Amino acid sequence: MKPNYVAKKSAWAAWSPLSTLITVLLFWTIIPIIVQIFRTISAKHYFLEFYDDKIVVKSGWLSTSTKTMTFNGVTSTSVRKSIWGSLFDYGEVEVDAVGVWDVSTSYIKYPEKLQAYLQTRIVKVQANPYVHMGI
Repeated sequence: MKPNYVAKKSAWAAWSPLSTLITVLLFWTIIPIIVQIFRTISAKHYFLEFYDDKIVVKSGWLSTSTKTMTFNGVTSTSVRKSIWGSLFDYGEVEVDAVGVWDVSTSYIKYPEKLQAYLQTRIVKVQANPYVHMGI
C-alpha cells in the first residue's frame, strides 16, 4: 500500500548559517587550539640536562623518552632568534661539538644562557704537529 503523503527533511537545513558557522569555528578554531595546547605541553616537558661527561635529553608527557649521550666538549656556538623569539626570549643554539651532536636546541628558552654555559665547555683544538711533516 502506498502512503498518502511522504514528508522529507530538507538538505538545505543542514547548511544553515548557524550550523555552518559552528562547523567552521570547530574545524578552524577549536581543533587548532587543541593542537596548540598539546604542543605547548610537550614543549614544557623537554629538558636538556648537562653533566660533566654526558647530556641527558628528557622529553614527552604522555609517552616519555630519555636519551643519554657523551659530552666531550664544544668547539663553537651561536644563537639564532626570529622576531617572535626576540619578543618572547627563545631561539636556537647552533653547536659545533666534539664528536656527534644529536641534540635539538631549537626553541630553547633563554638561548643566551645555554650559549654561555656551552662556552664554558669549549675545548681548544690542538694542531697536529705531524700534519706539516707529511706523516
